[in-house]
Amino acid sequence: MWMFASGFLMGALVVGLMWVYVYVQNSVEEVNMATSPKKKNTVRKLPPDLTFLQAMEQIIDGKRVSKREWADPERYGFVNNNEQGIAVLSLHKAGENNQWIVSWGDMTGNDWFVV
Repeated sequence: MWMFASGFLMGALVVGLMWVYVYVQNSVEEVNMATSPKKKNTVRKLPPDLTFLQAMEQIIDGKRVSKREWADPERYGFVNNNEQGIAVLSLHKAGENNQWIVSWGDMTGNDWFVV
């Protein structure tokens, strides 16, 4: 009987401590929300990251892709037709379209996204 009672008390203690923890966490969040200045929602949801192969699939579908590492919204890869009508993998940067020489970092990167 003593084992049952001690187990019951231990369970009640754990549940009580969990309730206190949740209560304190919610109180801290409420205080932070009440004391923080009102800001516009500046957090924007980032598109999901892709592997290089997934990014190439997007390019084949006619989309433009970029790499988070580049941190330049005007830099992206795409397929461009040259003067002979041949599809060329191109990289747009600094306002110009250049032939894209894919680096090892490009191929192994997992931080690609559709622009």
